[in-house]
Amino acid sequence: MEDMLGDVYQAVVKFIKNTYGNTDYPISEIEFYHKDNLTIQDRLFKWFNPTSNNFINDKITAIYYLSRILKSECRNTEEKTKHDKLWELCDYFIIDNEDEDFCNTVPECQLN
Repeated sequence: MEDMLGDVYQAVVKFIKNTYGNTDYPISEIEFYHKDNLTIQDRLFKWFNPTSNNFINDKITAIYYLSRILKSECRNTEEKTKHDKLWELCDYFIIDNEDEDFCNTVPECQLN
C-alpha cells in the first residue's frame, strides 16, 4: 500500500511542478489517514480478518470496502501533498480538481 501512496505522491508532485514550475518545494511526508485513531492495519483487520466481529463474508461488499479505503487513502495523500508543498509558497491558493482525479490516474489505486 505504501507503493500506491508513493505513486499518488509522485503524480501530485509532477502536477505541481508542471503547473507552478520546477522549484524547491518543502518536503511532504506520506502518511495514512489517522484522525479517527485507526491505522490502516486496524481498518484492514476490521473488515478482512475472519476473527473480527465486522468480517465481511460477501466478496462484493469486501471489494467495496477495500476500494473505499484505497480511494480515501489516495485522496488524503493527494490533499496533504498539495497542502505541504504549496502552503508556505502562496498567499492563498485554490485547488480545482474538477478535471482530474489522481486516484483514477494511478493504476495501483484502481481495483479491477
